[in-house]
Amino acid sequence: MSEVIVCDNVRKRYGDTDVLNGLDLAVPAGMVYGLLGPNGAGKTTAVRILTTLTRPDSGRVEVAGYDVEAAPQAVRRRIGLVGQQPAVDEALSGRQNLEMFARLYHLGARRARHRAGELLDWFGLADTGNKPVKQYAGGMRRRLDRAASFVLAPAVLFLDEPTTGLDPHNRNQVWQAVRNLVATGTTVLLTTQYLEEADQLAARISVMHHGRVAATGSPHELKARMAGDRLDIVVHHTADLSAATDLLRTRLGVTATVGYLLGGAMTVPGGGNYREFLLPGMFAMTMVFGIGNSMVAVSADAARGITDRFRSMPTSAVSIMAGRALADMLNSTIALAALVACGLAIGWRPHHGLGSTLGAIALLLLLRFAFLWIGVYLGLLTHANPEAVTAVRTIEFPIGFLGNPFVAIATMSAWLGGIATWNPFRPPPPPPATCSATPPAKTTPGSPSTPPSWPPSGPSC
Repeated sequence: MSEVIVCDNVRKRYGDTDVLNGLDLAVPAGMVYGLLGPNGAGKTTAVRILTTLTRPDSGRVEVAGYDVEAAPQAVRRRIGLVGQQPAVDEALSGRQNLEMFARLYHLGARRARHRAGELLDWFGLADTGNKPVKQYAGGMRRRLDRAASFVLAPAVLFLDEPTTGLDPHNRNQVWQAVRNLVATGTTVLLTTQYLEEADQLAARISVMHHGRVAATGSPHELKARMAGDRLDIVVHHTADLSAATDLLRTRLGVTATVGYLLGGAMTVPGGGNYREFLLPGMFAMTMVFGIGNSMVAVSADAARGITDRFRSMPTSAVSIMAGRALADMLNSTIALAALVACGLAIGWRPHHGLGSTLGAIALLLLLRFAFLWIGVYLGLLTHANPEAVTAVRTIEFPIGFLGNPFVAIATMSAWLGGIATWNPFRPPPPPPATCSATPPAKTTPGSPSTPPSWPPSGPSC
């Protein structure tokens, strides 16, 4: 029997930790092969290497006859991946999700619709297939995620703890779907912590410990070697102090900001309509805050496994980031258009012609595009770390509120005005005044006086 997965002395190290320490694995074709082990044994890292998501430090890895480092696209065209988190789009319906994945696997529109209908029936989702996924219960999302992995019958399917969080009925449905797929010739590599699951599905099992295979055999052979039973009891604490701390910090920050803006500082030196001053600052800050929005979106996609699912498919890596950039830019464009419309509705008016106004909007969107990639980079770097998100927000807020996009520097206290003066994100200074030999016109009592220009810090003769 030919081997469809081969790992030869594979090693992977993160910092000082050897996650894979000489992994050797040979998986025959046409069966369910179980990979068991406790948390930290290296199962998920092994799957990430086998699905081209992570590069090994050393060793040889082949899947479906192709080297994962030398021919990653060839490998992706022959594999499917089911991660630990449901990697589906919550804004789309269940049917639309399945049709989207089918089209990404290069099925025609008619065939994609037909296959989506088959999978909805197969996984018991036919009645809810047209509802948005955000209305699905947790178990239904898991089933939809599993269905997406069965769009095609890949040569090799990787199931990374596929039944975690499913009730017994839904778990049996997944097991039956796996058996049906293997009957068509697909090889399944199953990682799980449940011996019962491996016993039900796997023809052979390898047990991992500290990054290498400690034992291999059929379920019957491995159970015969066990000296006794083991019972693990996990106690879950409901209190999440970290999340509460972050929430409290965010609420306090918002309260302080609103108090600062609404506490009497909303005046424009020399008079004038505050809307003319406030709206441009809101336009700019909407673009600046896009850093955090992009970061959170990318981190969430990575944490939920959506990024890994797309990366494991035969699609260009550039298209994944291009899609994220296009979506963020579309959202920002809509937000900016809404702000402009609201500003016009409350009386704000641009002071120059249509061409200049459109040019200013284009510059704002260009600013958003630049900040977008900073957010994407930080999102990939932090992997949904709440402390990192808080740190970025901590940087964003001073950029906007310790400057003068919203409040004139002349109305600030001395220490705050000094910071705002040096803040790089603020409107440019007024053009230099031109001295004239003509003396200023005198005003007569009772005549209207001209208010001083804003900002008052401009040079005078």
